[in-house]
Amino acid sequence: MMDFPVGEPPAKGLRAWTPEGLKAHGVNKTHIPAQTGGSIIFQGEERDIFGVQWDTGKITVHSICEFATNLVCIGTHQTLDEYLMQEGEER
Repeated sequence: MMDFPVGEPPAKGLRAWTPEGLKAHGVNKTHIPAQTGGSIIFQGEERDIFGVQWDTGKITVHSICEFATNLVCIGTHQTLDEYLMQEGEER
């Protein structure tokens, strides 16, 4: 499994966050605004692909490399700030 600089390894049922947003992502050229969260709604059998339903209602699909580069898994938190606050308290 890949190391994630911030966040935890993604898994179905957890939340994802896009700090910088997504522009023209995938076949449907989906745009997701910066600072948007979403739920990971599926993962491939090898945990190499993930689907995210964003809070905007749009759905995008990401390889593990794309996820590690563009997204952050924030566990069950609603925002990246909430996730980082909890992580800071645990250290």
